[in-house]
Formats: sequence, structure tokens, C-alpha cells
Amino acid sequence: MALDQLETTLLQAVDNDVEAFLENNENHFTDQEQLQEIIDIPLSIVDSALTTLKIAQQIKPQISPTVKADHQVAIFNLITSCKGGISIIESNYHFFPAENEYLTEVKKQVTDFKKRLNNYENTGC
Repeated sequence: MALDQLETTLLQAVDNDVEAFLENNENHFTDQEQLQEIIDIPLSIVDSALTTLKIAQQIKPQISPTVKADHQVAIFNLITSCKGGISIIESNYHFFPAENEYLTEVKKQVTDFKKRLNNYENTGC
């Protein structure tokens, strides 16, 4: 996926996240299908941010010294976005009355995201 596509995806996801929250708030966070949206959207945001981090790491050797600091700030922002998205996902677990197949799969994805994110933090991407 190209960076411009990732940007479009991320911007749309932010709008979708707000809409999903408002819908769930109207239903008092009781509709299980709608509840999945407030987890699925941040999942997509974290996935896209991790993809962007991968691209940032790949292009690092090509970054001009004049924008090296900007590149690093972008990486910090992506890492923070990932951490924030993961935090939101985990904080929404409590809306589900019991562990189910959906939550089990989400928790596996979050574990994978954390490992991938840790790799970027440890390599100084």
C-alpha cells in the first residue's frame, strides 16, 4: 500500500471511529455487533500505522539530512498512534459481557501488534 493510500485510510478511519463511538453511545454500548466497530476501527488504524512504520524504516537510508529530524518525529507519532490505538482496543474489552471468539482473535492481533511495535522501538526505527 502506498503512503497516500495509507493517509486516506487513516483519515477515514478517524472519522469512522468517531461515528462508531457516537452510535454505540446512543445504544449505551449494548449492541454486540456495533461494539465490534469500536475495536475493529482502532485495529485497522494500528495495522495501517505499523505498515507506515515499516515503510519509514525502509526509506530511512534515503532521508536527506535536512529532514532527518522530521522523519524521526513522524516515527515517534506513528509509534504513539499505535500505542494509543492498542490502549483504546484494550479499554473496550470490558464492553463485552464474556470472552468470546471475537475477543480471543482481537487479543491475538493486539499481542502481534505489540511485538511488531516493540521491534520498531528496539531498532530505533
